[in-house]
Amino acid sequence: VKLNKGVVFNITKVTVRPESIPAGISLCDELKPSHSVLIIDLGGTTLDISMVAGQMTSVSRIYGDPKLGVSLVTDAVKLALARANTDTSSYNVDQIIINRHDEEYLTDNINDPDAVSEVKKVINNSIERLTTRVLTAIDSFKGYSHAIVIGGGAPLVADAIRERMGLREDRFVVAEEPQFALVRGLKIIG
Repeated sequence: VKLNKGVVFNITKVTVRPESIPAGISLCDELKPSHSVLIIDLGGTTLDISMVAGQMTSVSRIYGDPKLGVSLVTDAVKLALARANTDTSSYNVDQIIINRHDEEYLTDNINDPDAVSEVKKVINNSIERLTTRVLTAIDSFKGYSHAIVIGGGAPLVADAIRERMGLREDRFVVAEEPQFALVRGLKIIG
Protein backbone atom coordinates (compact mmCIF):
# COMPACT_ATOMS: atom_id res chain seq x y z
CA VAL A 1 0.00 0.00 0.00
CA LYS A 2 1.41 3.37 -1.00
CA LEU A 3 0.79 6.71 0.65
CA ASN A 4 2.33 9.98 -0.54
CA LYS A 5 4.49 8.06 -3.05
CA GLY A 6 6.03 5.92 -0.31
CA VAL A 7 5.36 2.32 0.64
CA VAL A 8 3.61 2.27 4.01
CA PHE A 9 3.18 -1.49 4.30
CA ASN A 10 2.86 -4.63 2.21
CA ILE A 11 -0.08 -6.98 2.32
CA THR A 12 1.43 -10.45 2.45
CA LYS A 13 -1.59 -12.64 3.00
CA VAL A 14 -5.36 -12.33 2.64
CA THR A 15 -7.87 -14.89 3.82
CA VAL A 16 -11.38 -14.57 2.44
CA ARG A 17 -14.22 -16.05 4.45
CA PRO A 18 -17.89 -16.23 3.51
CA GLU A 19 -20.39 -13.83 5.04
CA SER A 20 -21.98 -16.69 6.93
CA ILE A 21 -19.22 -16.77 9.56
CA PRO A 22 -19.63 -13.25 11.00
CA ALA A 23 -23.39 -13.55 10.54
CA GLY A 24 -23.48 -16.59 12.84
CA ILE A 25 -20.94 -15.38 15.37
CA SER A 26 -23.44 -14.64 18.14
CA LEU A 27 -24.44 -18.31 18.30
CA CYS A 28 -20.83 -19.52 18.03
CA ASP A 29 -19.82 -17.49 21.08
CA GLU A 30 -22.50 -19.21 23.19
CA LEU A 31 -21.43 -22.77 22.34
CA LYS A 32 -19.01 -25.02 24.16
CA PRO A 33 -15.76 -25.71 22.29
CA SER A 34 -16.88 -29.34 21.83
CA HIS A 35 -19.97 -28.23 19.90
CA SER A 36 -20.12 -27.03 16.32
CA VAL A 37 -22.61 -25.00 14.35
CA LEU A 38 -23.66 -25.18 10.74
CA ILE A 39 -24.32 -21.63 9.54
CA ILE A 40 -26.58 -21.56 6.48
CA ASP A 41 -26.77 -18.16 4.79
CA LEU A 42 -29.24 -18.01 1.91
CA GLY A 43 -29.08 -14.62 0.25
CA GLY A 44 -30.48 -13.13 -2.90
CA THR A 45 -27.92 -14.65 -5.23
CA THR A 46 -25.71 -16.91 -3.09
CA LEU A 47 -25.74 -19.76 -0.62
CA ASP A 48 -22.90 -19.86 1.92
CA ILE A 49 -22.54 -22.67 4.44
CA SER A 50 -19.88 -22.76 7.13
CA MET A 51 -19.22 -25.33 9.82
CA VAL A 52 -17.63 -23.63 12.80
CA ALA A 53 -16.48 -25.03 16.14
CA GLY A 54 -17.95 -23.53 19.31
CA GLN A 55 -16.48 -20.22 20.47
CA MET A 56 -15.02 -19.81 16.96
CA THR A 57 -12.06 -22.07 17.79
CA SER A 58 -11.90 -23.31 14.20
CA VAL A 59 -13.63 -23.32 10.85
CA SER A 60 -13.79 -26.91 9.67
CA ARG A 61 -15.50 -26.50 6.32
CA ILE A 62 -16.82 -23.82 3.99
CA TYR A 63 -19.13 -24.17 1.00
CA GLY A 64 -20.41 -21.52 -1.35
CA ASP A 65 -22.63 -21.54 -4.39
CA PRO A 66 -22.59 -18.19 -6.20
CA LYS A 67 -25.54 -19.18 -8.39
CA LEU A 68 -27.95 -20.42 -5.74
CA GLY A 69 -30.08 -17.86 -3.98
CA VAL A 70 -33.56 -16.46 -3.63
CA SER A 71 -33.23 -15.03 -7.15
CA LEU A 72 -34.07 -18.56 -8.31
CA VAL A 73 -37.56 -17.85 -6.96
CA THR A 74 -37.86 -14.13 -7.69
CA ASP A 75 -36.76 -14.48 -11.33
CA ALA A 76 -39.35 -17.21 -12.00
CA VAL A 77 -42.09 -15.26 -10.23
CA LYS A 78 -41.21 -12.08 -12.11
CA LEU A 79 -41.70 -13.95 -15.41
CA ALA A 80 -45.02 -15.41 -14.20
CA LEU A 81 -46.18 -11.94 -13.18
CA ALA A 82 -45.22 -10.54 -16.58
CA ARG A 83 -47.41 -13.24 -18.19
CA ALA A 84 -50.17 -12.03 -15.85
CA ASN A 85 -49.80 -8.46 -17.17
CA THR A 86 -48.08 -7.44 -13.93
CA ASP A 87 -44.64 -6.06 -14.74
CA THR A 88 -43.40 -4.87 -11.37
CA SER A 89 -40.36 -4.04 -9.28
CA SER A 90 -38.21 -6.58 -7.46
CA TYR A 91 -39.55 -5.21 -4.18
CA ASN A 92 -43.14 -5.95 -5.23
CA VAL A 93 -42.15 -9.43 -6.43
CA ASP A 94 -40.68 -10.07 -2.97
CA GLN A 95 -43.88 -8.84 -1.34
CA ILE A 96 -45.96 -11.18 -3.50
CA ILE A 97 -43.72 -14.09 -2.48
CA ILE A 98 -43.93 -13.12 1.20
CA ASN A 99 -47.72 -12.80 1.00
CA ARG A 100 -48.20 -15.91 -1.15
CA HIS A 101 -50.71 -17.40 1.31
CA ASP A 102 -52.89 -14.27 1.36
CA GLU A 103 -55.41 -14.70 -1.45
CA GLU A 104 -56.78 -11.18 -1.04
CA TYR A 105 -53.29 -9.66 -1.30
CA LEU A 106 -52.49 -11.64 -4.44
CA THR A 107 -55.80 -10.79 -6.11
CA ASP A 108 -55.26 -7.13 -5.28
CA ASN A 109 -51.70 -7.08 -6.67
CA ILE A 110 -51.88 -9.31 -9.75
CA ASN A 111 -53.55 -7.59 -12.70
CA ASP A 112 -55.05 -10.72 -14.25
CA PRO A 113 -57.28 -12.42 -11.65
CA ASP A 114 -57.35 -15.59 -13.76
CA ALA A 115 -53.55 -15.86 -13.42
CA VAL A 116 -53.39 -15.81 -9.61
CA SER A 117 -53.39 -19.61 -9.32
CA GLU A 118 -50.65 -19.90 -11.95
CA VAL A 119 -48.48 -17.34 -10.14
CA LYS A 120 -49.01 -19.22 -6.86
CA LYS A 121 -48.01 -22.45 -8.58
CA VAL A 122 -44.80 -20.84 -9.89
CA ILE A 123 -44.01 -19.46 -6.42
CA ASN A 124 -44.50 -22.85 -4.77
CA ASN A 125 -42.59 -24.79 -7.44
CA SER A 126 -39.70 -22.31 -7.31
CA ILE A 127 -39.48 -22.46 -3.53
CA GLU A 128 -39.54 -26.25 -3.72
CA ARG A 129 -36.73 -26.24 -6.30
CA LEU A 130 -34.69 -23.81 -4.17
CA THR A 131 -35.27 -25.88 -1.04
CA THR A 132 -34.19 -29.10 -2.77
CA ARG A 133 -30.93 -27.52 -3.90
CA VAL A 134 -30.22 -26.04 -0.46
CA LEU A 135 -30.92 -29.37 1.25
CA THR A 136 -28.61 -31.17 -1.19
CA ALA A 137 -25.80 -28.78 -0.25
CA ILE A 138 -26.47 -29.21 3.48
CA ASP A 139 -26.55 -33.01 3.21
CA SER A 140 -22.80 -33.06 2.54
CA PHE A 141 -22.11 -31.69 6.05
CA LYS A 142 -21.91 -34.05 9.02
CA GLY A 143 -21.04 -33.75 12.70
CA TYR A 144 -22.61 -30.45 13.72
CA SER A 145 -24.54 -30.08 16.97
CA HIS A 146 -26.33 -26.80 16.20
CA ALA A 147 -27.57 -24.92 13.15
CA ILE A 148 -28.52 -21.35 12.37
CA VAL A 149 -30.30 -20.22 9.20
CA ILE A 150 -29.74 -16.61 8.15
CA GLY A 151 -30.08 -14.42 5.10
CA GLY A 152 -33.10 -13.04 3.30
CA GLY A 153 -34.08 -16.51 2.08
CA ALA A 154 -34.19 -18.05 5.56
CA PRO A 155 -37.99 -17.87 5.93
CA LEU A 156 -38.46 -19.79 2.66
CA VAL A 157 -36.30 -22.81 3.55
CA ALA A 158 -35.93 -22.94 7.35
CA ASP A 159 -38.79 -25.36 8.05
CA ALA A 160 -37.53 -27.88 5.50
CA ILE A 161 -33.98 -27.58 6.86
CA ARG A 162 -35.22 -28.07 10.43
CA GLU A 163 -37.12 -31.20 9.39
CA ARG A 164 -34.16 -32.64 7.44
CA MET A 165 -31.62 -32.04 10.21
CA GLY A 166 -33.66 -33.47 13.06
CA LEU A 167 -31.79 -31.40 15.66
CA ARG A 168 -33.21 -30.68 19.08
CA GLU A 169 -35.47 -27.63 18.94
CA ASP A 170 -33.15 -25.58 21.17
CA ARG A 171 -30.24 -26.27 18.80
CA PHE A 172 -31.89 -24.99 15.63
CA VAL A 173 -32.10 -21.24 15.22
CA VAL A 174 -33.64 -19.07 12.53
CA ALA A 175 -32.19 -15.62 13.01
CA GLU A 176 -34.59 -12.84 13.89
CA GLU A 177 -34.55 -10.46 10.93
CA PRO A 178 -32.19 -12.88 9.14
CA GLN A 179 -31.26 -10.39 6.44
CA PHE A 180 -29.52 -8.27 9.13
CA ALA A 181 -27.53 -11.09 10.78
CA LEU A 182 -24.35 -10.16 8.89
CA VAL A 183 -24.51 -6.54 10.01
CA ARG A 184 -25.03 -7.56 13.64
CA GLY A 185 -22.16 -10.06 13.44
CA LEU A 186 -19.77 -7.50 11.97
CA LYS A 187 -20.70 -5.11 14.78
CA ILE A 188 -19.89 -7.77 17.38
CA ILE A 189 -16.52 -8.49 15.74
CA GLY A 190 -15.73 -4.78 15.75
